[in-house]
Amino acid sequence: MFERMYLWLIERPGRLTSMGRAVITAGSLLLVLGAIGRVLVTAASFAPGSRMSGLAGLGLPFPTLVVPESMFGVLTCLVLIGFGSYAMYVGRSMERLLRSLR
Repeated sequence: MFERMYLWLIERPGRLTSMGRAVITAGSLLLVLGAIGRVLVTAASFAPGSRMSGLAGLGLPFPTLVVPESMFGVLTCLVLIGFGSYAMYVGRSMERLLRSLR
């Protein structure tokens, strides 16, 4: 099963670079959404009589399951960005190697 995936990536290393870029973008977007969510919760907690503990209490029109609210979520996003950076590095290295072999 993994052989087909490896061959698919080795055939065109640009795919690995593109996947790495997509993972970096997703992790960065989640971090930005988490920061915006933190600002919203902090602002809403200053309202009189408010007992906000998280984004779920705001009643936002989009799912907040994947928005990092804790340090664990932020670290998970940073790990995603790290994996994406490594995938881009490996993809570019493979492209250089294949270019030098041709």
